[in-house]
Amino acid sequence: MKLVRLTRTARAFVYAAEEDFGIGMVEAQACGTPLIAYGRGGARDIVRPETGILFPEQSAAAIAAAVERFEALSPAIDPAACRANALRFSAATFRDRFRGHLEELLAERAAA
Repeated sequence: MKLVRLTRTARAFVYAAEEDFGIGMVEAQACGTPLIAYGRGGARDIVRPETGILFPEQSAAAIAAAVERFEALSPAIDPAACRANALRFSAATFRDRFRGHLEELLAERAAA
């Protein structure tokens, strides 16, 4: 698929919107692509220091400064770290964590 190929070969994925989650950021990370994102909403949960950079406001100057900071990173962000970060949001991880919480609640209730 062309979009996946382009995302995998991109130097970074710039995301300037504010959303509750932002699946596009996770999809880019799953392709191994670092993020340069507006530091509000879901981006604060998705972007980790080892997977991207956040910028403080939705302005051309803030985005340009973030791109410059990104370009200056040494060593560069590892695509494997981005892919590993995306796995935190996988369906299997959600199911496992949800099941774990339910089991804890049931055990507490049974003990009470």
